[in-house]
Amino acid sequence: MIPFDWQSRNKVLGLTFDDGPEAKGMSAVLDVLKQHNIKATFFVNTYSKSDWLGPFTSADNKAVLRRLLSEGHELGSHAAEHAHLTNLTAPEIDDQINWAVGNITLVTGVKAVPLFRAPYGDGFYSTGRAPNPITQHLWNTVKKHHVHIAWSFSGDDYKYGSDKATCQQVLFEAYGPPVVKQGITGVVLMHSTPIAMGGCPHALDRVIQYWRDAGYTFVRVSSLVRELYGMAPE
Repeated sequence: MIPFDWQSRNKVLGLTFDDGPEAKGMSAVLDVLKQHNIKATFFVNTYSKSDWLGPFTSADNKAVLRRLLSEGHELGSHAAEHAHLTNLTAPEIDDQINWAVGNITLVTGVKAVPLFRAPYGDGFYSTGRAPNPITQHLWNTVKKHHVHIAWSFSGDDYKYGSDKATCQQVLFEAYGPPVVKQGITGVVLMHSTPIAMGGCPHALDRVIQYWRDAGYTFVRVSSLVRELYGMAPE
């Protein structure tokens, strides 16, 4: 796994976006990434045993997943539902892991989904001894299928992106200068939904340019896994 607060030895950032797919927000994020020629990693929820439920049934939401893959981005699992996994039973945890991979395969044709991020990072803040049997089961189940990806920095974009009048400046201040001033490297957490960075693409554009001007380069998360472990996730 990539643990919380891990820092790369290189001046690189792996941009990650949680909680998609939602076509409007994710499309806006993809447009900015394409403009800057940056490849990122997206962790998505799929919500159902057999097919997408609710808003995720739309053709546009499925198409945006295919688009991100066609443009060279990485697709990871964020579990089927955005649930606190340690509040579930062992069989429910298994379902959340298996349904997500099955649905991603159903929509994109991709069979291997090596990257995973637990909703809220739940269960992975400690990497020592598991505090209870459910957390141990979660670790064991994820390890069978995925590499868990935590984050080195988050500016909590989901708190600010819905206010279109202020989000550009607020999100810039939450992400741009703090990363540079603290010398952060590694994995950056954002969200592709309209209430977060996906709803304020001008902020993302500005933040990326600020980081680039400060000397950062950008990599996919698999490159950071390779740096940490000497091999790509499988």
